[in-house]
Amino acid sequence: MFFQIRTIAKNTTDLNVYFAILDNETTVIDTKKSKKITKTEGKIEFKNIGFVYPKNNQKILSDINLTIKAGSKVAFVGRSGVGKTTLVKLLLHFYDPTRGSILIDGVNIKKIKKSELRSLISVVPQEPVLFNNTIKFNLAYGREDATMGEIENVSRQANILEFIEHLPKGWETEVGERGIKLSGG
Repeated sequence: MFFQIRTIAKNTTDLNVYFAILDNETTVIDTKKSKKITKTEGKIEFKNIGFVYPKNNQKILSDINLTIKAGSKVAFVGRSGVGKTTLVKLLLHFYDPTRGSILIDGVNIKKIKKSELRSLISVVPQEPVLFNNTIKFNLAYGREDATMGEIENVSRQANILEFIEHLPKGWETEVGERGIKLSGG
């Protein structure tokens, strides 16, 4: 009984942290004249990017120029505090650059609806966020209408389809809190 109460208390705390995000003020608003990208190749360009976080006078990024070719897989590596996470936050349009522009296939991301922009980009965070539920639930999270075919396709792209299919419970395998029941690899 004690362990169940402790689990309920911990899960309530986790939920409070997750839902607190909803209380944050939106710093970037979609433009009323947003452009729809009809054909996506995937070329990303950071042009003369400079950035200072709001309410902070410290320069985080200065004169960043980077072109990522369509179809490339990129990893930002470096010591702590050099701006790796900030680049990703700018690409996902959580903030506007203080200077410069970010283009996807020649279109400034400021002109793309955030929901559309973010549907085009995949990010692998440093710490995995997995819910204490099944592999299928975690892969489809955020897309209630995802078909099994789409889930399998994403798994194939992530090179985990074969791994999942060889698990005794397959898609219904419980991953545990933060994926503790799965191998770290």
